[in-house]
Amino acid sequence: MGSQNVTDFDAVRKKSIRAEIQRYVSADPKEKQPFAAGAIALDKITKTSNFVQAISSPSVRNALELLVSLARELKRSDDPAQVLRKRGFVADSNQPLGMLIAEITKSLSERLNVKQQETDPAFAAKDAITRTVIEVLSKEIAPERVDAPSAQEISRSFRKAGLDGLSTIFFENVITSLISMTLDAARGSTPRAVVREIVEANRPLISELTREIVKLDPTKPKQIISKIPKAKVAEKLEKKKLIMKDQTVDMTATVSSAGTKKNETQNEKKGRPK
Repeated sequence: MGSQNVTDFDAVRKKSIRAEIQRYVSADPKEKQPFAAGAIALDKITKTSNFVQAISSPSVRNALELLVSLARELKRSDDPAQVLRKRGFVADSNQPLGMLIAEITKSLSERLNVKQQETDPAFAAKDAITRTVIEVLSKEIAPERVDAPSAQEISRSFRKAGLDGLSTIFFENVITSLISMTLDAARGSTPRAVVREIVEANRPLISELTREIVKLDPTKPKQIISKIPKAKVAEKLEKKKLIMKDQTVDMTATVSSAGTKKNETQNEKKGRPK
């Protein structure tokens, strides 16, 4: 049985991960291979590999259960404010969203024992809770409202996302965090900004893996976790990874596109009626 800690690797694996990061850095910007770095961070995916053990861990399972529970309660309730108050949300406070996220994260910690709280998947799950809640809201609420949404806006956002959308966002964030911490633990003197660039470029790979995971049981997110550590599932994830591993990416086009989108977003904000 593999360890749940994706950063629990020996000097040989650390060296190979670092070498792949360096290969990415030294490659022509128009012929980068970010998926190769993502693939080596994931290592060979088997039912007992660190990655599979991490993504099917109690930390990830409990974090998903907390988010699903919130979504279901909001869907059933005619009084979303009451549902959210039980989770620390106070609409007229300085940081209502921060209080909600802190309470969900606290609930996760309470479900884990001391040893589990110090594992890589626990940190990834807590990070994913924050990012998932913000991302769900960002899809429905104007950027300037995300930090201070109303109970109705939160309820509407979770309803619109649906359980399959919520699970997709959550697993994408968990996988992103696991890849990031693996590369970060092996990067050596390479700037952390490079790791962030590699992780961002791995979004297509992360999306492919997430799609394969969520479709295990899209209507019952909590059942997904129990189905992940199976040989056939691991084989499908490994196949997805290998298909993309050697693909090249023109990072100059990616950067240019990102800059254009950023400018478009800024222009849209400037032009939005107040």
